Amino acid sequence: MEAVLEAGDRPGTIILTLRVTEIDYAKIFTLVDRIRNLAYQIRNEESSSTEHINEYIKNLDALIKFGTPGAIAISLDTVEIEVTALPILLAGLKNSEPEVRSSAALILGKIGLGAKVAIPELTASLNCCDECCDEEELELRNYVVSALRKIAISLYEESDSLSLVELTQSISDLDKSLKILKDPKNKFSREQIANVNLPLQVLKEKLYKRLLTQEILKNPWVWVTGVYLISLFGFFWLRPLWLFRIYELLKPVGIKVPIFGIEFSLGLLLFLKYHPRVLDAWVACHINSVKEEFGSKDSVHARQIHIPTPVMLEDNTVADLKVHDLRPKFHKKRVCLLIWGEGGIGKTSLACQIAKWALADNKTERLCEHKIIPVLIETELDSNNEAIKSPLVAAIQCQLQDLTNEPNPISEELLERLLRERRILVIIDHFSEMSEATRKEISKLSDFPVNALVVTSRLEDELPQVTKTVLKPLRIKGNCLLIFMQSYLAQRGKLHYFTDAEVFYACSQLSKMIGITGDITALFAKLYAEQLIATKERKEANKLPNNIPNLILFYINEINRNVISNKLSNRVVHQDAKVLAWECLKKTYRPTDIFIEDAFDAMGGNNTEFRFNYLKDRLGLIQIKPFAEDKIRFTLDPLAEYLAGLHLVNLYGTNENAWRELLTQTAATSGEPTAIQGFLLALLDCYYFYVEEMQVQGEEMQVPDFVLTELRKQAGL
Repeated sequence: MEAVLEAGDRPGTIILTLRVTEIDYAKIFTLVDRIRNLAYQIRNEESSSTEHINEYIKNLDALIKFGTPGAIAISLDTVEIEVTALPILLAGLKNSEPEVRSSAALILGKIGLGAKVAIPELTASLNCCDECCDEEELELRNYVVSALRKIAISLYEESDSLSLVELTQSISDLDKSLKILKDPKNKFSREQIANVNLPLQVLKEKLYKRLLTQEILKNPWVWVTGVYLISLFGFFWLRPLWLFRIYELLKPVGIKVPIFGIEFSLGLLLFLKYHPRVLDAWVACHINSVKEEFGSKDSVHARQIHIPTPVMLEDNTVADLKVHDLRPKFHKKRVCLLIWGEGGIGKTSLACQIAKWALADNKTERLCEHKIIPVLIETELDSNNEAIKSPLVAAIQCQLQDLTNEPNPISEELLERLLRERRILVIIDHFSEMSEATRKEISKLSDFPVNALVVTSRLEDELPQVTKTVLKPLRIKGNCLLIFMQSYLAQRGKLHYFTDAEVFYACSQLSKMIGITGDITALFAKLYAEQLIATKERKEANKLPNNIPNLILFYINEINRNVISNKLSNRVVHQDAKVLAWECLKKTYRPTDIFIEDAFDAMGGNNTEFRFNYLKDRLGLIQIKPFAEDKIRFTLDPLAEYLAGLHLVNLYGTNENAWRELLTQTAATSGEPTAIQGFLLALLDCYYFYVEEMQVQGEEMQVPDFVLTELRKQAGL
């Protein structure tokens, strides 16, 4: 039944017209029965005849053109529609009558999966805004939405039987339908949108799972890649060092890529081989050996007792330098510490303490989150060997091999990574005293990434091309000697030998010894403490030295006292040590290396080789430089400076011309008074000592007036 309201002939009148459409259900059911029988014959005959198919389509076309979708829906409730009917149904969607299009949409929905090709045609039927649609068009939209929903559900249920191409295309078509449904101007209800959206989303999830399970996991290359990645990250997490070891095994093995015609190493597949976690595992593997070997080095062992002294950290004075003062520097990607100051001030001792902080097991006592292996470079580099690409790298490799007890040096590739990631702390000691060739090689830091570096030098303006943090250990003031002495004796385990009064008296005597400058270097304070212990143990407290030159000679006497057989007298040892010390300083007025032949020539006399080896092996005053092993130097620079000073005052005495010539040369030395200040101060002390000795002996002497004045001036006093 259809009701229509129309305006009447008279103003203010309305005419209601009722049209009753009679539905011929008998004819509809007859057509449905024919369709059912023909469909049965088509499905069950071995070869469907064209006549049956045509008859089937003809009857279905007639049914659609009845244009009564509601009645058709009831009558087709138990009838399955064949896919062969698609052409007539698609044509029905283009019919001018909305009811015919609705019937076609209804039957397409009943077909389900087979109607997936009709999704674009069904989508085209949705393009009608709510204001432009009459009641029949709105009803058509409902039938179309219902058909799309049923097709989407059937696609989900039968998705396994479809190819990926078919499934992807159907989802793409449904996405276009959903886009129209969601367009606000078309005014579809939320329920209509959900009818298509919900099955579509479930269908998409099914597609994603299928892509994973059917296409990815069935691909053998995917399995190989999966096993590779699982193994790679498994080793990385559980046994990170294995990655590096496997890389070392695979690195020589190369494979050729046919497409590109290039060959690459299988080791490249282990892209995590130099990850910080792997490098930390490498360090952890060798850390125990490193601690033992580094601690046994002569320079480190001699400084195993470290008493903190005031330090200038950049522009701030730090009374007691702690690890937390340097930790911010080591949080950076690149750190360079320059420790500078005069000889004996404690530069090497501080560098060794920094090395201990780098190795600390406790994170709160460590320079940074990870441990760092310290490598000490204190000898000349082998810069004359043309076979060595980088003498500095070769020296680091050699030291690292010694520290780790490995049979072979580590590769440059691994060394570069360890240096770049700050897993190695390179400590270069006595930089200012090294030869020009060695200093030049070390200055080429840009050629190799040393990102954790400590340099000790007597000069402040070293490595100008590098951004660095400057530390300057300070002399111990007279009023701080008591704290230093008590701390040193306590760490030596000897503090209980002394009463507080005895320690105080010893410090007061030491204060008298440093009257010229009012302060003293850590080395001499330590030597004095050692003499204090020695005299206490031998009950000879009244035999302590009363000045620095005597302290030096007293120190040599003490170590000579421990020699048992074939012992040389103190006088002979003093004479040879003084001569060699001046030989090491006379060219630059700084302690440097000298050739062994020159040392023999300077010593002269009989049994030269025995006396030379006596100073080297029995007393440890001098050491042979590695590599060429043709040079020697003093183990302690201040010792060499004072011994050279004693040699000169004995040699020149009151010879005014000799002193004038010497002081003229020192004043003109390379324009670097700071570099030779240690020697000038030592010479000044020795000159005072010489004058006092002469006065004690009652000898009359004419001391050149200008010597003391010029020495004090050049020393900066």
